[in-house]
Amino acid sequence: MARTKVSRKVVALSGSAIVAIYTVGYVQTQAAADALATPAGLAGILQSSGSAATSASTPEGLAGRMLAPSPAARIAARISYRDGTYLGTGSNRHGSIDVSVVIQGGRVANVSLTRMSMYYRAHGLSNVADQVVARQSAEVDAVSGATFSAGAFREAVRRALAQAEPGADSQSRS
Repeated sequence: MARTKVSRKVVALSGSAIVAIYTVGYVQTQAAADALATPAGLAGILQSSGSAATSASTPEGLAGRMLAPSPAARIAARISYRDGTYLGTGSNRHGSIDVSVVIQGGRVANVSLTRMSMYYRAHGLSNVADQVVARQSAEVDAVSGATFSAGAFREAVRRALAQAEPGADSQSRS
């Protein structure tokens, strides 16, 4: 394979172009990101998604023209779960995890790890249950050093929350 020499000017221009593109994207989306940072802003975006009634040249217009909020935000905004305690199991090639999810007032109130039979210990999973409660979703952050355990935990919470959705079969409900 023949190597071609690229001039420093071309490299510098390419780098500058990339920085310029990212900067323009950041500036154009900052208003929408700020709106998503507050619950009131998120509610407004969810109500006005698809509406082009405002001018795109204003921050409000940019927020109103968002294509869609993140999947986790949509789930948290639309789901009102059935009250009760729901059990879920998640597994992978290294073992399995059982969780108990308590729903009160239609919202996730508590998540606890009830059983863990993983090859690796539960290191790093201490704050993921709090993330489920805060986000009202199984979409928790990845855990460095506990990738498989966090994935099994996420799967277990998803299964428990699926049982808590209105109209779902409630076999594992207590």
